[in-house]
Amino acid sequence: MLLYVQAAGDGNCPPAARGFFQKAPNLRTPRMDTIKRFAESGEPMSTPGQEDYLEAIWVLTERKGYARVTDLSEVLAISPASASKMVRRLHEAGLLTYERYRGFSFTSEGRKQGRLLYLRHRILVRLLTQLQIGSEADVLKIVEGIEHHFDVARLDQLERLVLYIEQHPDWWHQFLDSPMPLGEH
Repeated sequence: MLLYVQAAGDGNCPPAARGFFQKAPNLRTPRMDTIKRFAESGEPMSTPGQEDYLEAIWVLTERKGYARVTDLSEVLAISPASASKMVRRLHEAGLLTYERYRGFSFTSEGRKQGRLLYLRHRILVRLLTQLQIGSEADVLKIVEGIEHHFDVARLDQLERLVLYIEQHPDWWHQFLDSPMPLGEH
């Protein structure tokens, strides 16, 4: 989602999107049993485009208590017509309730997916930040490129690794400081 790259300080970022996810709610780490339960339910997640919208709507709703089409268009740097069209699609998919000219809100399924998508993003940011692969903007750009390829059902191992790294900083610094030439695994 272009939102993260822009939020990291891209010069083309609209004013409303600057720092959007940095101001997002500070959630505690997800409970992996929640993610596993969702994955085992057999309910399909959304398309990458829908995921971007659901995640942005979830953050807006958590931050402001509501989200509007104009909020989405500003944050995602798209036209209000495009945002409105996707809101209708999410309504048709059973993820939002929508009434023309009256707004929209999450269904229970939409709220669940939006939260899991946000948690997936945060886990990947935490992992790549621990890997020290670049600036915050670099990390956000990389996460943006890979996050849709990670099924929320598979995040439990990454979350466990991130938690272990955070709980054992000496081990992690020793790992980072040890040389490992490419090709010698």
